[in-house]
Amino acid sequence: MPTKIIKLDTGIEVEIPANFEYSKCKGCDADDVIWAKTKSGKNMPVRYDNLKGWISHFSDCPKAKEFRKDKNEKIEGVGFVSNEELIDSGICPDCGAILSTPIKEEREGGNSEIVTECSNCGATFTGGV
Repeated sequence: MPTKIIKLDTGIEVEIPANFEYSKCKGCDADDVIWAKTKSGKNMPVRYDNLKGWISHFSDCPKAKEFRKDKNEKIEGVGFVSNEELIDSGICPDCGAILSTPIKEEREGGNSEIVTECSNCGATFTGGV
């Protein structure tokens, strides 16, 4: 099946079918959702917004958090993008905004931690190095 690459408003590139069909969101009933594939091969719902261009539907669906109950849980018949994958892609899993550049912070005992903060909602995400 022919595909094309689109760039989301966050700068992340995803792949959609060239001859896509719209799907309906099971959370908010938006009827213009397209299923894209991330670089890691996961499915991600995207939409075209007249002001922002292509966006992740996680960023504008009022019920997005209902689909992220557990990072390892899958919705039947649908691939799931984990919070870690969203963070690694520079997308805040809480509000869908673009995350700031990660900062490496040194900790006691020679350990360090990567800290990323969302300037939109104030959420902070950390990970070991």
